[in-house]
Amino acid sequence: MTDELSAALAALRDADLVVPVPPVEPLTWATVSVSGQTWLPAFSSAALVSEPSRPIAFRQLAAFWPDPGWGLAVDPGLPSQLLLEAGTVARLAREPIGGGLLQMVVTFDQVTAYLGGEALDISGFAHAVDDASLPGSPGPLLEALGLPASDDVYLLRWFSVGPALYRIPYGWTDEAGAAAMSGWVVEPPPFRGTGFVAGPALVIREYKVDGLMPPHGSEIFHLPVDGPERRIAVFDADHRRWLMVRRS
Repeated sequence: MTDELSAALAALRDADLVVPVPPVEPLTWATVSVSGQTWLPAFSSAALVSEPSRPIAFRQLAAFWPDPGWGLAVDPGLPSQLLLEAGTVARLAREPIGGGLLQMVVTFDQVTAYLGGEALDISGFAHAVDDASLPGSPGPLLEALGLPASDDVYLLRWFSVGPALYRIPYGWTDEAGAAAMSGWVVEPPPFRGTGFVAGPALVIREYKVDGLMPPHGSEIFHLPVDGPERRIAVFDADHRRWLMVRRS
């Protein structure tokens, strides 16, 4: 990879792009054909677009990527043209985990199993807390995760330890799409396979964990529909058990 290409990719990661959008409902994506392949066109400046368009952050575009068989054509037909496959778009939008705070939505039955000592390991999809701030209602988070609205939401939170334990779930909803994304996970909708979950209000980095022992100090929170959240348990790794937290 040349220094020029590396610089262009680094700039693209944090860029706002302009995407042509046909003036019809429901929303559809414009596409172009380059070298016999379908590409979603995006431009580095509104001045380069003569048709109806809308601005979108590169990260958001990657999160909502519409079709694993499409690539991204940045400034198509211009000297600055850059062509990226769908899997490359997803990976470029992501950053290393870097030891952040993660959380997972868990059911009441799972909480009961943890507190009763019937379950210990953490398995499933986890999400970066920094991307999912919840000033009030849990509604935006549940919508982004594709979960039904609920009066009672439980969140298991922990600080990530060992980046190798947290794989980014690239893939799609079928085998062909997962292969096009150079991914390894096949899950039904609303799984996106882009390394993100996303809704109208949130774009959240997603990870896949399997059989993870909760790090010491992990916490379980209860978030009622009208807030605020309340910590109800903390994990004691020395004794390998969850301890209830008294209501203050």
